[in-house]
Amino acid sequence: MRFNLLFIVFGVIFFVLFLGLFLLLKSADGKNLQIADIIDENITSFKTSIKNNTWYSNLAKDSTKDFQPISNELYIHFELQDTSNLSKKKFYKLNIDKNDSYSLFCVKQTINNLKLKYFLINNKKYSQIVIDTNNTSLLHYLIENLKNYKIKSDFEEIWI
Repeated sequence: MRFNLLFIVFGVIFFVLFLGLFLLLKSADGKNLQIADIIDENITSFKTSIKNNTWYSNLAKDSTKDFQPISNELYIHFELQDTSNLSKKKFYKLNIDKNDSYSLFCVKQTINNLKLKYFLINNKKYSQIVIDTNNTSLLHYLIENLKNYKIKSDFEEIWI
């Protein structure tokens, strides 16, 4: 008897929920819910905001250039047609014994503190740092500063 009463109670609850859901869906007006129009309106407003946005031109006109690209790898390809006119310039290649991210961070911060121009070629197997300076005493000072971070380094002259 209790088993049948349980089924009757659940049946009544299910019927009331079904009836409420049916009345709720019937009262919703489908003409006012035009989702395609809302999406089209959002797309057009997004396109106009992109056309009116000039952040990239403001960034290009900015005089401070102390930003770095967000990517880990940057590939640049130059096609030089005539290389006979190019004169070579003397650079110094900094050789370091570690290739982990902390060591590279320390090296970059130390070079930036000395206000040296450099470029870094970072690969999974090795890192190559080329410094644009003619002051060898500054390079010796850089090597001494890197010893504070337990980074053994030396430099060699290269012509590019």
